[in-house]
Amino acid sequence: MSLAAADGPARTREERPIGCRVGFHWLLRREALKAAVDGLSADYRTPVLLWAVEGCSYVEVAERLGVSEKVAARRIRQGCDQLRSVVEMAM
Repeated sequence: MSLAAADGPARTREERPIGCRVGFHWLLRREALKAAVDGLSADYRTPVLLWAVEGCSYVEVAERLGVSEKVAARRIRQGCDQLRSVVEMAM
């Protein structure tokens, strides 16, 4: 069954739902990553999100959490390692 048959009249690529244009593998990775982030303890989740999402430097993360830069860097690295292993297992 073609996309046109399934959706009615033929649509241009841009008119099709995003999942049809790029496939759903990106969504599965996104859901796996979200679940992995949700599964991190606050000791790792907060520094990782400050660094990866808010764009804070290690120094800024350390200041906001009231820890040394070395501790912040370690928590970010270990949190990212945990995320990577969980997402790889989910895929």
